[in-house]
Amino acid sequence: MRSMVNCRWALIAVLMTCASAFAQDDLDFLLTPEQGQPSQTPSPDAPAAVPEAEAESAEASPPPPAAPVPEAGPDTAGGSVEPAAAAPARRRPSSRLVEEIIVTAQKREENLQNVPITVQAFSAERLDAMGITTQEDLPLVTPGMTVTNTSGFSIVYIRGVGSDTFLMGDPNVATYIDGVYLPFAALQAGQQFGLDRIEVLKGPQGTLFGRGANGGAVNIITKRPSLTESETEFQIGFDSFNTIEAKLFTSIPVTDTVAFSLSTLYKSGDHWYDEDSRAGGEPLPKISSQSARLKLLWAPTERLDVTLSFLKSLEQGTSSGLQGNCEPSLLARLVGIRPQCGYTVENDVPVFAHTNNTIYSLSSTWNTDWFDVKVLGSYQNQEPSGLFIDFDGAPQPVAYFGTKNGAINRVDTAEFQLVSNENSWGADWLRWNAGFYWVQWDARLDPVFLALAGLDLSTGVENATISLPPGLVDLLDALLEPLLGFGVPSGQIRLVGANTLNSRALYFQATADLSERFALTVGARAQDETRYLDESSSGLGDTNVDPVVFIQRYTGQKRNVRSLKPKVTLEFRPDPGLELMTYASFQQAIKGSQYNLINIYDPPEEIEPEEMDAYEIGIKWSPFGGLATFNAAAFWYEITNLQVQFVSLLQGGAVTQENAGGARNRGFEFDALVPLFPNTIDNLILIANGTYLDAVYTEYKNGSGFDPVTGLLQTG
Repeated sequence: MRSMVNCRWALIAVLMTCASAFAQDDLDFLLTPEQGQPSQTPSPDAPAAVPEAEAESAEASPPPPAAPVPEAGPDTAGGSVEPAAAAPARRRPSSRLVEEIIVTAQKREENLQNVPITVQAFSAERLDAMGITTQEDLPLVTPGMTVTNTSGFSIVYIRGVGSDTFLMGDPNVATYIDGVYLPFAALQAGQQFGLDRIEVLKGPQGTLFGRGANGGAVNIITKRPSLTESETEFQIGFDSFNTIEAKLFTSIPVTDTVAFSLSTLYKSGDHWYDEDSRAGGEPLPKISSQSARLKLLWAPTERLDVTLSFLKSLEQGTSSGLQGNCEPSLLARLVGIRPQCGYTVENDVPVFAHTNNTIYSLSSTWNTDWFDVKVLGSYQNQEPSGLFIDFDGAPQPVAYFGTKNGAINRVDTAEFQLVSNENSWGADWLRWNAGFYWVQWDARLDPVFLALAGLDLSTGVENATISLPPGLVDLLDALLEPLLGFGVPSGQIRLVGANTLNSRALYFQATADLSERFALTVGARAQDETRYLDESSSGLGDTNVDPVVFIQRYTGQKRNVRSLKPKVTLEFRPDPGLELMTYASFQQAIKGSQYNLINIYDPPEEIEPEEMDAYEIGIKWSPFGGLATFNAAAFWYEITNLQVQFVSLLQGGAVTQENAGGARNRGFEFDALVPLFPNTIDNLILIANGTYLDAVYTEYKNGSGFDPVTGLLQTG
């Protein structure tokens, strides 16, 4: 393995050396033969230099008439005067991979190479060129990032910082679409379509992007309707497993001030397991996605625009429970589970994940003579969705967890921003942002069921091992309800978890140019966050889905967390002509407290906030007149009360969280893009990037985990 790695990096080194040599040859046309320095030929609009001794007389008298440019001929010294040769125009490759990208990583439009943050940004054209169609594909071109899909929920890690609590927990990498924060992972897993660009911001982004951004942020910008011209784009693609994907984008101006756009996506395909696989005795369902986004733009003046957006997304497929148990533990083998490896799988219950998501959003920008005013708001709704997971991954009825329509999430967000512009006071040396942010998130699993040994007497799950005929269940219900107030118990454990988050924040960030070479950025975010425990209960379900007997029930708790987290960044540019910037930054970030809501017999345990101190140094270089880019960074994170998670049937079968005392993440990364022949072959581009990560627990007392042999949960 070591030799393979060494060969790989040796090959990259050789390619980069060749790229440097070719690029140097292509750069020679910018240098004069005598001096080997960049040509200083002024532009036609630039004024000619005037010697200081002649400046005053030039102001006192009118300029003489312009003399004609002499042709080649003898000069006064006996030589010949050649006409000045114009410097050849710099040719920029037309490849989709070489482009100047404007990003909003600091909530203002800036050139990517001028932002003192590790950012990788991809335009829609570049994503198409590299075959990136989903958020799960981004790690292919973004080192240090991992994206997985669990039952239709996106799990994102950047530089080793992330979270697996996809059902009820907060992410550690914030996802934004057109400035709207998506706290719930199911709204992030869909296919990407109608894009303008995607920005991946690495490292904590708590000052401007707020909660859920300890590991970084994914900023998705979709296409804006055009007021001047119509545009229609259609793409269709075919892939393995009978997969078909179609995308449509159209933008139509209605009047001089009104335009709308429509983006749609359809994707359908088979699962990668073979046709003999079964879940609940039935063939596996197709995996499909259907999404539509409608935007309406109104720009009554040059200074004001308002955009209304509507997004509908449907996802159908199989959950993470559809997997063969290839290496069952000793405990699993004792209950009869045999290994299932390869491309054929069988589960004893239907294993599916269905989501139905809707987002309404509004954004408005008003450009004043003092600053820009931006207002954003959204209403996000995950309608009742279904999820079934087979824990044992086997045809034997050991345990499953799921809900037919009990997964519900509703989110309201609002943000008010003030952003400096070119007319602001001190605009030539000062740039700043200030804002207020609010989010309310109501998350519920109401109800979900945990079934053991295939026992399902009344709730109607197909292929249950132990069940009663439906007619008998109806008869018993009619007899028992008048006497006892409830019908036939299902034998399943009925669980409810519900909480509400209310978070408010004020933030400010300013960058001041201390000199031509130094710039200083300072910022801070003050946050007041309250999490309410609406309900955490367990009981036995009956045919009316109401609990028969409560095992435990808790309501009415709450936890308030207030914080003030700073940020400081120092930039240094040795020489503006070098297109080189170095930076060093320090910032703090926080991820709020949470509750373990799904429990059979334990009270809902409170999880402490996760906090981190982050240090980073970096370099951004655009050599050869900006034709190439080379960026590198080193980072060091100290994390306190790291929120970790595990899954245990004894605690309800859902994700359970706890705090590790501390962790440390450190590493470095680089990203290089070099056109090999910028004057001849546009599309031959060398891209080299990589990340080294070293992440360890520094304190984890009384940690929970599973014995790899027996499969039993252990603590301590």
